[in-house]
Amino acid sequence: MIHEFAAQVVATHGADVLYLATDGNKIAGGVRDFIAPLAAIIIGVMGIRYLIGDQRSMAGFIGFLLLGIIVYAFIKYGKEILDSFSQLLQGWLA
Repeated sequence: MIHEFAAQVVATHGADVLYLATDGNKIAGGVRDFIAPLAAIIIGVMGIRYLIGDQRSMAGFIGFLLLGIIVYAFIKYGKEILDSFSQLLQGWLA
């Protein structure tokens, strides 16, 4: 039943539609490229209150800035970071 539907979609729209629907890496990359800067900007804006708000603190602002950078890096390059960290731990424990 699913194969018949897939064959009908391919016959109607071409193979590109089926490839796009089944390739989650393309969609995940687009979501990552959109969400990572957005999350970093939101965290950075939250840190601005420590520059111009009632509780002025340069350490608070820098902390939120670093948190935004870390969140951006883990959203954008999380798999690579965790893979290298895993290899580092395996090297230490071996």
